Amino acid sequence: MLTTRQRMELAGHFARRALTLMRNERVFSVADAGLICVAWPREDRVVLIVNPYVVDQDKLLSASFQHSLQTVMHGHRVATTNSRGIFIQVGYEPEPLDAHALPSCVVLDLSSRPSGDLMVPLGVTRRGEKWVSLLDADSVLIGGTRQMGKTTLLHAWILSLITDERPEHLRLLLCDGKNQAEFGRYAGVPHVHRVAGGGAELGAIIGYLREELVARSALLRKHGARNVKELASRDRPPFLVLIVDELAEALAAAGVEEALRDLVSLGGAYGVLPVLATQRPDSSVVAGFLKCNLATRISLPVPAPQDSRVILGRTGAERIEKRKGRILLEWAGRMVEAQAFDVPTAQLNETLDRLAAGRPVGDPPLALASWQVRLVRASVEQLDGDFNIRRLAEITGISRKRIEQLAPRWEAQGLLSPAGADAAGRRTARRVTRRLCDLARVGYRG
Repeated sequence: MLTTRQRMELAGHFARRALTLMRNERVFSVADAGLICVAWPREDRVVLIVNPYVVDQDKLLSASFQHSLQTVMHGHRVATTNSRGIFIQVGYEPEPLDAHALPSCVVLDLSSRPSGDLMVPLGVTRRGEKWVSLLDADSVLIGGTRQMGKTTLLHAWILSLITDERPEHLRLLLCDGKNQAEFGRYAGVPHVHRVAGGGAELGAIIGYLREELVARSALLRKHGARNVKELASRDRPPFLVLIVDELAEALAAAGVEEALRDLVSLGGAYGVLPVLATQRPDSSVVAGFLKCNLATRISLPVPAPQDSRVILGRTGAERIEKRKGRILLEWAGRMVEAQAFDVPTAQLNETLDRLAAGRPVGDPPLALASWQVRLVRASVEQLDGDFNIRRLAEITGISRKRIEQLAPRWEAQGLLSPAGADAAGRRTARRVTRRLCDLARVGYRG
């Protein structure tokens, strides 16, 4: 238990770090900020009460700022909410940073997907779930030895894209090098433009993409834009995401390597985003030009340092735990280790069946993340089963915005009862269901 003096000292320390980050990130919306925040030391955390009139609220509450804030707080638990004002809550005790704290298996839950264009899941890091936008990743190389989870990671990305993006906003071009054994199941999905099994089929996709590069280059010149994101929505062509599993098989076809070089070096500006995966991470498969120009590189466990160098440009992947789904990548200037999400076949097939039938695609999760279990437990044990968003944010320290995004998805999945109204017509909270309690392994109280 901290003394009053220790809490006061930590309150000042956390406040100074937060203010320094706000200045560096240009979060202030007015030149003369005046009173910015008040540090309130409580029993288990410091609450920074931020003046909402002197900050850019959208920037302060953005995922990128939250990530930076977590970093400068050296792993202390951080939650930012805008419940009746803006509060930054920093726990006194730091979260464990031991890599062994990573889970061994986490089932993909699409309800935890953050907002943003072309968001795909990396997995669970020591700081929680990590999702990235393919627009930020630009071009991706994924490498690792057999049976380490490479194709499962690609399935998770495809499911995220086809369940969140509109078909007119995104076209997928898929090649699995296994005669469509993996990706053939997506052939009827509206977002999927073409599926190839390799060889001549892949050559046709490459030819189509090269034509698109030429056409989009002319479109950008016509509108004086540097990339497709600068175009007005009425003029913007759909993003094209090429996903190639088994890169070694793809490169065996004549002309493919040269064409992939063009896509990797030019594609990002034109809205053409290649994701290339290989289970043979050697220099003969990952040509030097491709390796050097792929912006984002992800490695699953590999046996030797030279394999890690081919994929990441540095050693390290040979030292991560030899567990299926364990990945290592460089992101925002640092190495990030994560446990990628698992996609059970039943979940994959059910999602595709729902898409084909025109039904909502938000499948109930097969497992809950630790922060979601905390919400259920707090709801049952402290709120008598009410899923009251404001109170849950106060009790758990989880961002209110995050809970607000989760609640309607859980309701649509039948895990929460719909919100109702009392006799006076006032809105009442959703309630947790027995099914949700079973997922969280929390006793249901009716």
